[in-house]
Amino acid sequence: MNLDKLGPDHIDVANSYNNLASVYCCKKEYDKAMEFGKKALDLRLKKLDSNHPHVGDTYGILGYINYKKGNKMEAKKFYENALSIYTQKLGKNNQRTQNVILALKKLLFWKQKTKFYFELYSFVLFCLFCCWMIKCDISKVVRLSFFSFFNPSLVFIIFRLLLS
Repeated sequence: MNLDKLGPDHIDVANSYNNLASVYCCKKEYDKAMEFGKKALDLRLKKLDSNHPHVGDTYGILGYINYKKGNKMEAKKFYENALSIYTQKLGKNNQRTQNVILALKKLLFWKQKTKFYFELYSFVLFCLFCCWMIKCDISKVVRLSFFSFFNPSLVFIIFRLLLS
């Protein structure tokens, strides 16, 4: 890095930090990647307009690092910042804008998938609870309660059927 020649506040140093964040992210060294990404963001915000596309690039990298670390909500915040900048400065049809939109869709899919698995887990617990409560065959509970997984309002009806 040209830190000695350029000084710590030069914009090219921010570019180097940004590149190092990308490299460490590819190496799955997310803490190091985050460290350099934050340095790049701080320096770019100090030297460039807050809506500059290079600032958006750094927000995008920080979003991706957080996504890979499992910090989905933080990733969403960074991606939304990048999207705002790209939409304003580059337009909604620009490739960078479209890449961030795709990243946000992945986050939404992850959220929906997580909700589905939580509901499935709840359904299994419900079936086991029913078996325990009425000491019956699990297959009967699964057959009758299967529809409650898709329609929770049927839980009461299922209990009535099981107890009859």
